[in-house]
Amino acid sequence: MILKPKSIMNKWDKFPFQMKWKLAVWVGIALLIVLFRLIQYSVVEPVAAGEYYSNSSMCIDFDSSTILQGYTINARPPVYGMLLGFTKVVFGSDYLEATVAIQILCSALAVFVFAAIMARLHIRGPWKQLVVLFFGASPAIAGWDHCILTESFLKFWLPEKNEKKKILILVAFLLCVMGVILSYSSLIQKQYGVFSISDALPRQNLKVCIDRGDLDLDDEEAAQFLQEQLADGADTWKLTNQAVERFGNRRIEKTTKNYFITNFTRYLRDTITVIRDTLKEQFYGYDVPIPELQETLRGQLTRRIYSVFQPFTIGRVILISFLEGIVMCVLWVRNKSVPWIHTALF
Repeated sequence: MILKPKSIMNKWDKFPFQMKWKLAVWVGIALLIVLFRLIQYSVVEPVAAGEYYSNSSMCIDFDSSTILQGYTINARPPVYGMLLGFTKVVFGSDYLEATVAIQILCSALAVFVFAAIMARLHIRGPWKQLVVLFFGASPAIAGWDHCILTESFLKFWLPEKNEKKKILILVAFLLCVMGVILSYSSLIQKQYGVFSISDALPRQNLKVCIDRGDLDLDDEEAAQFLQEQLADGADTWKLTNQAVERFGNRRIEKTTKNYFITNFTRYLRDTITVIRDTLKEQFYGYDVPIPELQETLRGQLTRRIYSVFQPFTIGRVILISFLEGIVMCVLWVRNKSVPWIHTALF
């Protein structure tokens, strides 16, 4: 059966005005989200250019088959590495571009899922439309789509009608996930000396020591290596990877922890200063390096999009989340049921 234009118009005319207006608003929101995302994507370097982040190469090198043999090539969370392995088998040499395409599709699907969640929670009207628009257009979401990083995927829990059953399923799911995480962390502990799902902590601690400009480490060999590499102009993050590969996670973790204990007052003061300064910043995805944007039309439009979200600093978002937590607790106690939207926002 083929619908003719006249037939379609007749059906459209039968819709109430309110429904037509609602549909028009949602179409407009969808078009704005697509426009905002296309502008952001247009200034991103192709993944084939080889511009990766410090963790990207470790994700790329991850070999899923080694887990079945009881060890890992590197201490990275396994799921994303498995995805890269799958796309490599399916798409061959173009697997990174294929992975980015999958991430973009999943990111777009997440907008629809997010809207569906709000509908199930009976959240309607302008508030829902505004939140979906901000979620879909935000650089904090779309800004990860081209990154070869674990942060590039989003996951939502779709609530069901039976809350008790839903909570039991969620608890069972979380227990299974925790079991997998603890098992994988034990594998990392056995192989790399760090009980964690990844070896990020020793590298991050070492980055803190390097940034302080004082490599007064009790491991003289590691300190000398770092000083020599820094004198030659080595990139800080790449240097942390090299140090961990050369001296091992256990050794780097030990010397950095000893450094923090020895310089505890300074470490505490610096930590407070970093937290204070960070609260004033916006947290965008890594896709678009704002300072490097050229003064082209695309670059100017991207800057304008980012400026829309500039008021949403990390500190303000944390404050909003804290207030949502208070609302969640009050409504939970008063209504004796889980206020899911406030729980999710918290």
